Amino acid sequence: MKKCKATLLALAILAAMPSARAADDEIQVYTDEINKPGELGLELHLNYVTVGSRPRSWPQHLPPRQLFRTTPEFSYGLTERWELGFYLPTTKGPGEDLHLEGGKARLKYLDAPQDRPFYWGVNVELGRLALRTVEQNWNAEIRPILGYRAGDWHYTFNPRLGMALSGGASRVPDFNPCFRIMRKLSDDWAVGVEHYSEFGPVNRFLPASERAQNTYLVLDGRIEKMDFNIGVGKGWTGPSDRVVFKAILGFNF
Repeated sequence: MKKCKATLLALAILAAMPSARAADDEIQVYTDEINKPGELGLELHLNYVTVGSRPRSWPQHLPPRQLFRTTPEFSYGLTERWELGFYLPTTKGPGEDLHLEGGKARLKYLDAPQDRPFYWGVNVELGRLALRTVEQNWNAEIRPILGYRAGDWHYTFNPRLGMALSGGASRVPDFNPCFRIMRKLSDDWAVGVEHYSEFGPVNRFLPASERAQNTYLVLDGRIEKMDFNIGVGKGWTGPSDRVVFKAILGFNF
């Protein structure tokens, strides 16, 4: 009953927000979490921008206002260190039904024994998405995972590299790093900050004023078998979305 109430509450809060632009399909820093062998997981990513500033970036791009994005992510533990995942990004604009935008597959490796403070891993993604949400249909991402646990503190850094694989786009990867710093309050609760940046192509970073920079105040928690991450973010530069709300609800089976 508690799990159902928490899920409904998160959905109701996001659905009641005023019309605005949707954020990316996944706003998340990858940490030391991985499914056990044979374990099936589901994460529901809910992202919504209440105050946005980014204009339409290409002709087919979805209108920048009145758009809500939700992405179910299914995962399966292969071994203690390997995990498969699959995303189904969806959007809902004004006057539209829920629209499936394509799919993404991922493979994650994680070396994170609990008796060692430092851990590392890498996540590789390949996806084909509609031009409504990406400038080129086929895209890939490589996300290294670097983390350190020190008592009640937990530090994680993801130096992400993303690249378009189709169309006439440059094959030079973009550098989009993110990190988070969390303070544990109890076995089931933690608070902290997450920061997401877009530096542009690795061979020519964008000027500082043209880089999207968003910082989130976040809360991690657990209610029975449901994990959740909720946060509110602020944009610091012109290309950044001004105010962003996000929620991730996670279940293991």
